[in-house]
Amino acid sequence: TFRMETVDEYAPMPDQSGVSQDGSSRYYETSNVGASISFGSITFGTEEQGKTFEYILSEVIPDGAADNKDGTYTLNGMTYDASKYTATVTVEEDISTGVAITKTTVVYKKVDGDVTTRPTFTNSYTPEPATLSEDTGTAIEGTKTLYGRDMKEGERFEFTLEAADDGTKAAIETDKTIVISENG
Repeated sequence: TFRMETVDEYAPMPDQSGVSQDGSSRYYETSNVGASISFGSITFGTEEQGKTFEYILSEVIPDGAADNKDGTYTLNGMTYDASKYTATVTVEEDISTGVAITKTTVVYKKVDGDVTTRPTFTNSYTPEPATLSEDTGTAIEGTKTLYGRDMKEGERFEFTLEAADDGTKAAIETDKTIVISENG
C-alpha cells in the first residue's frame, strides 16, 4: 500500500471519496499493480492556476515491522523501503496555443533533496528457511505395526521417503527449497 499525503490542506486530491484524514493531514492510499503505482487522476482548474501544491509519497510500512536503522523495515521476510518523496505540482495558465488552458508541471524529489524522474520504492523478500524437526513437532513421522509375531531385539525396518510429484523431485535433485502449500 502506498500513501499520498497533502502538505497543503486545500490541495486537490484524487477521488475525493477515497481521501482519509488523520488530524490535519489528508491522504489517499492505493495498492500497486505489479511494479506500477498510480494515485489516480487529480483535477486542477483555473482556481488553482498560479499555485503550487506539495504532496508526500511513501509506502505504508506494516505494523510490527522492525526498523533496520538503514531506511528499511522488515516483517516476515519482507524488507520495505521507507523512502519518502515530495511531488511538487505547479499549476499555470498556458496561452501558447491561443487558447487558455491549465498546465501542470510535477517535480519529484526524494526527501533528502535529490531530484528524480520518478519515485522508486525497492523492497526485497528473503524467506526464513523452514525446518521439519521433532523439536517443533513438524517432523515427518509414521508408525510401523508388525502382525503375526513380536519384534525381535535390535530388529530394524528401513523406510524410504520419496517425492510424490515432479516439483518435489526436481527440488530434491537440485538441492532447492521445497514449498508445501496448505492444501497439499
